[in-house]
Amino acid sequence: MSSVHILSRIPIRYKLVLTYSIQLIVILLGFSLVLRLQFNQSLTAQIDETLLVIAGQAEQYVIRSNSSEKVFALNIHTLNISPQYQVILISPEDELWDAYGPDAILLPNLSGHSRYFTIDDSMQEDEWRVYQQPLPDGEGWIQVAYRTDIYGDLFSAIDTGVITAVILIGALSIVMAILFTAYVLRPLRALTQTIGTLSTQNLAQRLSYSGANDEIGMLATTFDAMLERLEVSITREKQFIDNAAHELRTPLTATKGHLSVTLSQERTSADYRIALSEIDHQISRLIKLSN
Repeated sequence: MSSVHILSRIPIRYKLVLTYSIQLIVILLGFSLVLRLQFNQSLTAQIDETLLVIAGQAEQYVIRSNSSEKVFALNIHTLNISPQYQVILISPEDELWDAYGPDAILLPNLSGHSRYFTIDDSMQEDEWRVYQQPLPDGEGWIQVAYRTDIYGDLFSAIDTGVITAVILIGALSIVMAILFTAYVLRPLRALTQTIGTLSTQNLAQRLSYSGANDEIGMLATTFDAMLERLEVSITREKQFIDNAAHELRTPLTATKGHLSVTLSQERTSADYRIALSEIDHQISRLIKLSN
Protein backbone atom coordinates (compact mmCIF):
# COMPACT_ATOMS: atom_id res chain seq x y z
CA MET A 1 0.00 0.00 0.00
CA SER A 2 1.55 3.28 -1.12
CA SER A 3 2.02 6.24 1.17
CA VAL A 4 -0.31 8.33 -1.01
CA HIS A 5 -3.06 5.76 -0.56
CA ILE A 6 -2.48 5.71 3.21
CA LEU A 7 -2.64 9.50 3.41
CA SER A 8 -5.84 9.54 1.38
CA ARG A 9 -7.51 7.36 4.02
CA ILE A 10 -6.67 9.73 6.89
CA PRO A 11 -9.66 11.93 7.89
CA ILE A 12 -9.32 15.57 6.94
CA ARG A 13 -9.48 16.76 10.57
CA TYR A 14 -6.38 14.70 11.42
CA LYS A 15 -4.61 15.98 8.31
CA LEU A 16 -5.29 19.56 9.41
CA VAL A 17 -4.08 18.83 12.96
CA LEU A 18 -0.87 17.25 11.68
CA THR A 19 -0.29 20.09 9.23
CA TYR A 20 -0.73 22.85 11.82
CA SER A 21 1.34 21.04 14.46
CA ILE A 22 4.23 20.13 12.17
CA GLN A 23 4.42 23.65 10.76
CA LEU A 24 4.51 25.20 14.24
CA ILE A 25 7.14 22.75 15.51
CA VAL A 26 9.36 23.35 12.46
CA ILE A 27 9.04 27.12 12.94
CA LEU A 28 9.94 26.81 16.63
CA LEU A 29 12.94 24.61 15.89
CA GLY A 30 14.18 26.97 13.18
CA PHE A 31 13.68 30.00 15.40
CA SER A 32 15.51 28.29 18.30
CA LEU A 33 18.39 27.30 16.02
CA VAL A 34 18.75 30.86 14.72
CA LEU A 35 18.73 32.25 18.29
CA ARG A 36 21.36 29.75 19.40
CA LEU A 37 23.61 30.58 16.45
CA GLN A 38 23.20 34.30 17.08
CA PHE A 39 23.97 33.81 20.77
CA ASN A 40 27.07 31.78 19.93
CA GLN A 41 28.26 34.40 17.44
CA SER A 42 27.60 37.22 19.88
CA LEU A 43 29.48 35.40 22.65
CA THR A 44 32.42 34.68 20.34
CA ALA A 45 32.51 38.32 19.22
CA GLN A 46 32.59 39.52 22.84
CA ILE A 47 35.38 37.07 23.69
CA ASP A 48 37.38 38.13 20.61
CA GLU A 49 37.02 41.78 21.55
CA THR A 50 38.18 41.07 25.10
CA LEU A 51 41.16 39.04 23.83
CA LEU A 52 42.19 41.94 21.61
CA VAL A 53 42.04 44.39 24.52
CA ILE A 54 44.03 42.07 26.82
CA ALA A 55 46.64 41.53 24.11
CA GLY A 56 47.07 45.29 23.80
CA GLN A 57 47.45 45.61 27.58
CA ALA A 58 49.87 42.68 27.85
CA GLU A 59 52.03 44.02 25.06
CA GLN A 60 52.84 47.05 27.22
CA TYR A 61 54.16 44.80 29.97
CA VAL A 62 56.50 42.67 27.88
CA ILE A 63 60.07 43.05 29.12
CA ARG A 64 63.30 41.80 27.63
CA SER A 65 65.58 39.46 29.52
CA ASN A 66 69.00 40.70 30.70
CA SER A 67 70.67 37.83 28.92
CA SER A 68 72.26 38.25 25.52
CA GLU A 69 69.63 36.05 23.90
CA LYS A 70 66.44 37.57 22.63
CA VAL A 71 64.18 36.33 25.38
CA PHE A 72 61.08 38.20 26.52
CA ALA A 73 58.99 37.89 29.67
CA LEU A 74 55.83 39.31 31.17
CA ASN A 75 55.81 41.68 34.08
CA ILE A 76 53.11 39.66 35.81
CA HIS A 77 53.15 41.87 38.88
CA THR A 78 51.74 44.80 36.96
CA LEU A 79 49.53 42.88 34.49
CA ASN A 80 46.01 42.94 35.91
CA ILE A 81 43.64 40.64 34.03
CA SER A 82 41.02 38.09 34.97
CA PRO A 83 42.36 34.64 35.92
CA GLN A 84 40.06 33.10 33.32
CA TYR A 85 42.46 34.30 30.62
CA GLN A 86 46.02 33.26 29.92
CA VAL A 87 48.78 35.24 28.21
CA ILE A 88 51.68 33.42 26.58
CA LEU A 89 54.94 34.63 25.07
CA ILE A 90 56.46 32.23 22.56
CA SER A 91 59.54 32.38 20.39
CA PRO A 92 59.52 32.00 16.60
CA GLU A 93 60.66 28.39 17.26
CA ASP A 94 57.53 27.73 19.38
CA GLU A 95 59.49 27.81 22.65
CA LEU A 96 57.70 29.06 25.73
CA TRP A 97 59.22 32.28 27.02
CA ASP A 98 56.73 33.18 29.67
CA ALA A 99 53.09 32.63 30.58
CA TYR A 100 50.49 34.17 32.80
CA GLY A 101 47.36 32.43 34.03
CA PRO A 102 46.42 29.55 36.35
CA ASP A 103 45.85 27.13 33.45
CA ALA A 104 48.57 28.43 31.16
CA ILE A 105 49.63 25.86 28.56
CA LEU A 106 51.79 26.05 25.48
CA LEU A 107 49.51 26.59 22.50
CA PRO A 108 50.66 25.98 18.91
CA ASN A 109 51.90 28.93 16.89
CA LEU A 110 49.42 29.30 14.04
CA SER A 111 51.06 32.30 12.44
CA GLY A 112 49.98 31.15 9.03
CA HIS A 113 46.33 31.37 10.01
CA SER A 114 44.06 34.24 10.91
CA ARG A 115 44.79 36.02 14.13
CA TYR A 116 41.74 34.49 15.79
CA PHE A 117 41.45 30.73 15.98
CA THR A 118 39.97 28.00 18.14
CA ILE A 119 41.90 25.04 19.56
CA ASP A 120 40.05 21.94 20.67
CA ASP A 121 42.10 19.70 22.97
CA SER A 122 40.14 16.44 22.83
CA MET A 123 42.56 14.71 25.20
CA GLN A 124 41.87 17.13 28.07
CA GLU A 125 38.40 18.09 26.83
CA ASP A 126 39.50 21.73 26.68
CA GLU A 127 38.54 24.30 24.08
CA TRP A 128 40.42 27.56 23.74
CA ARG A 129 39.65 30.72 21.84
CA VAL A 130 43.00 32.30 20.97
CA TYR A 131 44.14 35.68 19.70
CA GLN A 132 47.72 35.88 18.43
CA GLN A 133 49.84 38.81 17.30
CA PRO A 134 53.57 39.35 16.76
CA LEU A 135 55.70 41.25 19.22
CA PRO A 136 56.59 44.83 18.26
CA ASP A 137 60.09 43.97 17.03
CA GLY A 138 58.87 40.99 15.09
CA GLU A 139 60.66 38.50 17.35
CA GLY A 140 58.21 36.06 18.84
CA TRP A 141 54.50 36.09 19.41
CA ILE A 142 52.08 37.02 22.12
CA GLN A 143 49.01 34.88 22.56
CA VAL A 144 45.92 35.53 24.66
CA ALA A 145 43.62 32.57 25.21
CA TYR A 146 40.30 31.98 26.92
CA ARG A 147 38.73 28.65 27.79
CA THR A 148 35.37 28.40 26.05
CA ASP A 149 34.52 24.86 27.14
CA ILE A 150 33.13 26.34 30.35
CA TYR A 151 30.11 27.38 28.30
CA GLY A 152 29.35 23.76 27.44
CA ASP A 153 27.01 23.40 30.42
CA LEU A 154 25.32 26.66 29.47
CA PHE A 155 24.70 25.51 25.90
CA SER A 156 23.53 22.11 27.17
CA ALA A 157 21.05 23.84 29.47
CA ILE A 158 19.87 26.02 26.57
CA ASP A 159 19.45 22.99 24.31
CA THR A 160 17.55 21.11 27.03
CA GLY A 161 15.31 24.12 27.60
CA VAL A 162 14.66 24.49 23.88
CA ILE A 163 13.79 20.80 23.48
CA THR A 164 11.49 20.93 26.52
CA ALA A 165 9.82 24.08 25.23
CA VAL A 166 9.34 22.56 21.77
CA ILE A 167 7.77 19.43 23.29
CA LEU A 168 5.42 21.43 25.52
CA ILE A 169 4.49 23.90 22.80
CA GLY A 170 4.11 21.03 20.33
CA ALA A 171 1.68 19.27 22.67
CA LEU A 172 -0.19 22.53 23.23
CA SER A 173 -0.28 23.16 19.49
CA ILE A 174 -1.85 19.74 18.91
CA VAL A 175 -4.59 20.52 21.43
CA MET A 176 -5.15 23.96 19.89
CA ALA A 177 -5.14 22.47 16.38
CA ILE A 178 -7.79 19.93 17.41
CA LEU A 179 -10.00 22.69 18.82
CA PHE A 180 -9.39 24.96 15.84
CA THR A 181 -10.08 22.15 13.37
CA ALA A 182 -13.32 21.30 15.17
CA TYR A 183 -14.33 24.97 14.92
CA VAL A 184 -13.41 25.20 11.24
CA LEU A 185 -15.22 21.98 10.31
CA ARG A 186 -18.34 22.77 12.37
CA PRO A 187 -20.18 24.39 9.39
CA LEU A 188 -19.31 21.35 7.26
CA ARG A 189 -20.75 19.00 9.88
CA ALA A 190 -23.91 21.13 10.02
CA LEU A 191 -24.21 20.89 6.23
CA THR A 192 -23.74 17.12 6.40
CA GLN A 193 -26.49 16.77 9.00
CA THR A 194 -28.87 18.93 6.93
CA ILE A 195 -28.11 16.96 3.79
CA GLY A 196 -28.84 13.74 5.67
CA THR A 197 -32.41 14.89 6.42
CA LEU A 198 -33.27 15.68 2.80
CA SER A 199 -35.62 13.44 0.81
CA THR A 200 -38.05 13.68 -2.09
CA GLN A 201 -40.72 14.73 0.39
CA ASN A 202 -38.94 17.90 1.55
CA LEU A 203 -36.92 19.06 -1.43
CA ALA A 204 -38.07 22.61 -0.75
CA GLN A 205 -35.69 22.70 2.23
CA ARG A 206 -32.45 24.60 1.67
CA LEU A 207 -29.15 24.71 3.53
CA SER A 208 -29.28 28.53 3.73
CA TYR A 209 -25.62 28.79 4.70
CA SER A 210 -24.82 32.20 6.20
CA GLY A 211 -21.06 31.86 6.77
CA ALA A 212 -18.11 33.25 4.87
CA ASN A 213 -17.93 32.94 1.10
CA ASP A 214 -15.19 30.35 1.29
CA GLU A 215 -14.95 26.77 0.03
CA ILE A 216 -17.68 25.63 2.43
CA GLY A 217 -19.88 28.57 1.45
CA MET A 218 -19.46 27.80 -2.25
CA LEU A 219 -20.25 24.13 -1.56
CA ALA A 220 -23.46 25.10 0.25
CA THR A 221 -24.49 27.50 -2.53
CA THR A 222 -23.83 24.88 -5.19
CA PHE A 223 -25.79 22.27 -3.25
CA ASP A 224 -28.77 24.62 -2.84
CA ALA A 225 -28.74 25.28 -6.59
CA MET A 226 -28.66 21.54 -7.23
CA LEU A 227 -31.61 21.06 -4.85
CA GLU A 228 -33.58 23.70 -6.72
CA ARG A 229 -32.95 22.04 -10.08
CA LEU A 230 -33.82 18.65 -8.59
CA GLU A 231 -37.06 20.01 -7.10
CA VAL A 232 -38.12 21.47 -10.45
CA SER A 233 -37.30 18.20 -12.21
CA ILE A 234 -39.23 16.05 -9.73
CA THR A 235 -42.20 18.47 -9.79
CA ARG A 236 -42.37 18.22 -13.57
CA GLU A 237 -42.13 14.45 -13.32
CA LYS A 238 -45.04 14.35 -10.86
CA GLN A 239 -47.12 16.59 -13.12
CA PHE A 240 -46.36 14.34 -16.07
CA ILE A 241 -47.34 11.24 -14.11
CA ASP A 242 -50.60 12.88 -12.97
CA ASN A 243 -51.45 13.93 -16.53
CA ALA A 244 -50.58 10.52 -17.90
CA ALA A 245 -52.70 8.80 -15.23
CA HIS A 246 -55.61 11.04 -16.09
CA GLU A 247 -55.26 10.35 -19.81
CA LEU A 248 -55.04 6.61 -19.21
CA ARG A 249 -57.91 6.58 -16.73
CA THR A 250 -60.42 7.98 -19.28
CA PRO A 251 -60.20 5.20 -21.94
CA LEU A 252 -59.94 2.52 -19.28
CA THR A 253 -63.08 3.80 -17.57
CA ALA A 254 -64.91 3.99 -20.91
CA THR A 255 -63.84 0.46 -21.80
CA LYS A 256 -64.91 -0.82 -18.40
CA GLY A 257 -68.31 0.88 -18.80
CA HIS A 258 -68.98 -0.59 -22.21
CA LEU A 259 -68.05 -4.05 -21.03
CA SER A 260 -70.28 -3.77 -17.98
CA VAL A 261 -73.27 -2.56 -20.04
CA THR A 262 -72.73 -5.20 -22.72
CA LEU A 263 -72.48 -8.04 -20.20
CA SER A 264 -75.45 -6.89 -18.12
CA GLN A 265 -77.93 -8.74 -20.44
CA GLU A 266 -78.16 -10.77 -23.56
CA ARG A 267 -77.34 -8.82 -26.71
CA THR A 268 -77.69 -9.33 -30.41
CA SER A 269 -74.73 -9.86 -32.68
CA ALA A 270 -75.01 -6.26 -33.88
CA ASP A 271 -74.89 -4.97 -30.30
CA TYR A 272 -71.80 -7.05 -29.52
CA ARG A 273 -70.18 -5.78 -32.69
CA ILE A 274 -70.84 -2.15 -31.67
CA ALA A 275 -69.47 -2.80 -28.14
CA LEU A 276 -66.35 -4.51 -29.45
CA SER A 277 -65.82 -1.67 -31.92
CA GLU A 278 -65.93 0.85 -29.07
CA ILE A 279 -63.52 -1.23 -26.99
CA ASP A 280 -61.16 -1.40 -29.99
CA HIS A 281 -61.35 2.37 -30.29
CA GLN A 282 -60.43 2.85 -26.62
CA ILE A 283 -57.56 0.35 -26.88
CA SER A 284 -56.22 2.21 -29.92
CA ARG A 285 -56.38 5.38 -27.85
CA LEU A 286 -54.36 3.70 -25.08
CA ILE A 287 -51.75 2.57 -27.57
CA LYS A 288 -51.50 6.11 -28.92
CA LEU A 289 -51.05 7.53 -25.42
CA SER A 290 -48.29 5.04 -24.64
CA ASN A 291 -46.37 6.15 -27.71
